[in-house]
Amino acid sequence: MAGGGTYIDGFAGRGRADIEGEDRPGSAALAIESRAFKSLLLYELPKTAKALATYIEQNHKKAASRCLVRPGDCNRRIPEDLEAGLVPKDKPCFAFLDPNSTQLSWDTVVALAHYKAGGAPPRECKVELWILFNTHQALMRLMPRNPGPDYPTSPQAATLDRVMGAREAWWDLYQAEAGAGLYAGRYAQRLEQELGYGAARTQRILDPHTKAPQYYMIHASDHLAAHKFMYWAENATARDRSEAVRLPGIGVP
Repeated sequence: MAGGGTYIDGFAGRGRADIEGEDRPGSAALAIESRAFKSLLLYELPKTAKALATYIEQNHKKAASRCLVRPGDCNRRIPEDLEAGLVPKDKPCFAFLDPNSTQLSWDTVVALAHYKAGGAPPRECKVELWILFNTHQALMRLMPRNPGPDYPTSPQAATLDRVMGAREAWWDLYQAEAGAGLYAGRYAQRLEQELGYGAARTQRILDPHTKAPQYYMIHASDHLAAHKFMYWAENATARDRSEAVRLPGIGVP
């Protein structure tokens, strides 16, 4: 668990979010309001980052000194900031990575996973990860069932290589016409077997109205207590699992 440590938000938004027509706090605002983290690194593209910085200054002045808004592509900036030592290695760290589509690169996940060696919890654990794995709204749409001969060299296949980490991470599943859950499972399996996490769990998220699958949330941590919390949060949020679970230490308004 990352309480008292660093919070990383790879796609932090503007501070507020329109959720089914209702204006509600975004992930960055919830993290600030929780007071669970000593420092927050908030990544967004420049225009949105400017809006987020303004939101924090206007609504969370006392917390502004704990927040560092980082304009730019998080796939570039997160590794740079890790290299620069902006995240203390002797403190816990939690990274929330929720791309709208295919923006998150596997290399960014690797950089976070390798930053801290797994050790005694909670301070020496690897960076805890909570990832939105956008199967139904993005990844599966890049996989035509009747591909042409040029598909292996297409931009769609290259995007899947970048998101999944390598052609061998998904090509066999594609050839077998696997369902979305198997891709999420493969991603979680690689977090454990290749990146060294103690455990990685997948959770399917359903549309609250239609109950149709939307995407998967994947949680990876070395800390057993973190997985117990996520299991509790998952069940406390919605019995049918149709709503996103809570960020660790952060309540849903």
